[in-house]
Amino acid sequence: MKSSTIIKTAQDFVAIAGNYQTQKAFQQTKNYQTMLLDQKSKHQYCQGCHLAVDDITCQLVEVKTLKNSQYLLLCDYCAKLKLFDQYRLSYDGNDQLIYLPNMSQSELHHLYYACKKNLDDPEVDSFQAKELITELSSLAKYLDDVAGVNISHPGVFVHYYHQVEKSNKFLKDIRWFDGSLLQNKFE
Repeated sequence: MKSSTIIKTAQDFVAIAGNYQTQKAFQQTKNYQTMLLDQKSKHQYCQGCHLAVDDITCQLVEVKTLKNSQYLLLCDYCAKLKLFDQYRLSYDGNDQLIYLPNMSQSELHHLYYACKKNLDDPEVDSFQAKELITELSSLAKYLDDVAGVNISHPGVFVHYYHQVEKSNKFLKDIRWFDGSLLQNKFE
C-alpha cells in the first residue's frame, strides 16, 4: 500500500465495527508505546497525508486490507478516518462531512492544520482562517441538500457507507471535516 494513496476520498474511510475500541485498548499497552516510538524514529511524516510528525500528534493505527495488515503512523486527522466506526447515529459533536470535489482529503488535512496553526497564534490576525473554516463548514449543508438526507452527520454517513446500494460516484466527492475548530475558535 503506497503511503501517498492511503486517504484520498470518502471511499478510503474505514468503518469496521470494533476497530475504534480495539485501537483504544491497544493504545494502553506497552507494546503500542514501543511501536509508536519506533515508527516515529523511522518516519518524519504522517503516512496518510504527509504532514510533518514534529508538528502534529500521531497515532499508530493498524490498517487491514484483504491481503495483509500493517501499522501506519497517522496524524490524529488521518487516524479518525481509519477508525470511522467511532461515529454512531447518536453522535452530537461538530465533525461533519462536506462536499468538496476539487480537493483531496489529504489536501484538506494540510489546509485544516494551516488554519489551526493560524488560529493558535495570538500574533496573527486569524480572520481569513475563520472565514475559510466557516465556508468549508457550509459545504455540509450543501451536501445534505444534494443527498436529500442529513448525510453530513458522520453517524448517518457510516450507516450509508455500509449500504449495498450506495453510490460510489457520490462518495468520491465527500470529505471529512473536523468541526472542533468551529466550536473552539469562534466562542
